[in-house]
Amino acid sequence: MQSSFVRRSSIVLAVLSAVAAACSDTAGPRPDTLASDALTAAAEFDSLMQIPILGWPGGFRDYVPRPFDSMGFADTIQGKTFVWDSASSLYVVGPQSGAPATGARFLLYAFQLRGAGMGGPPTMLQVGYSDVAYDTVAGAPSIQAAVIADSITYLNLSASRFDSSGIVGVSEHGVLRRASHRYPVSIVATKPISGTSDETLVETIDDSASGWRLVFTYRDSQGSWDYVLSRGTDRVEYSGTITSSTESLTLSLRDTAIALFSRGSGQSSLTGINGHVLTDRERALAAQLEGTIVNTWSLGFNLASDGGVYLNCVF
Repeated sequence: MQSSFVRRSSIVLAVLSAVAAACSDTAGPRPDTLASDALTAAAEFDSLMQIPILGWPGGFRDYVPRPFDSMGFADTIQGKTFVWDSASSLYVVGPQSGAPATGARFLLYAFQLRGAGMGGPPTMLQVGYSDVAYDTVAGAPSIQAAVIADSITYLNLSASRFDSSGIVGVSEHGVLRRASHRYPVSIVATKPISGTSDETLVETIDDSASGWRLVFTYRDSQGSWDYVLSRGTDRVEYSGTITSSTESLTLSLRDTAIALFSRGSGQSSLTGINGHVLTDRERALAAQLEGTIVNTWSLGFNLASDGGVYLNCVF
């Protein structure tokens, strides 16, 4: 069954070109430090979202037997290092040592980074590895993952499953890295054990260098998306609802709504609220956030979904 997360993502992606067109009608420049600073911060976070190597090695489950059962990793995987076999286009057990005793190691190659848009030669040169290890926290199953390429730890993340009052979920905490920047991250995804779908995703990422914090909240049953950037007293929010045929998202600066993006009946527009005349930077910020909100959802969902696979919690 197709995830409702995926259904919502396709809806938003379909309107991005319309948003760009709506944001091209400028109203003349006017100084706006917050809009300018937030635009820079949103673009910085967005570049983090688009580094494919950050994802859990969940895709490896397509190449090896299901790695997880109620007691941990299967014996066929535990303590093994997997290498890429070009002839079969599959991961196979290799002779290398170094895999975590309670998990597995998957070697990463230059052609994989190139294929993911990260550059490099299309060769079998080994550039790093991804470790996934099983553990328990307070008697509950948990997973620890690390993705290392070119001697840089791009991801160091732990995940645990929780069940409470008819809800099952995955909670993840760790650090993402891009260049010299480190980003502490927290992701919590939940869904009902049975009944009506109401998947939720809450994603928090901090940029310790700039002081900005990103909090993204998604709720499937309401079609609601909420993207908040904050630093001290500065606060930027882009939030609203999306259905299969309509979209309504409000841009607010310091808790004051200044713009509304709407879509429906084949039309889309970005307009000022309560007589506010949008500046060039505010329009640029709205355009940036419309794309960033999708990429933020995508990173959070991929990390939660792939981590959940190892914890028998599939979204």
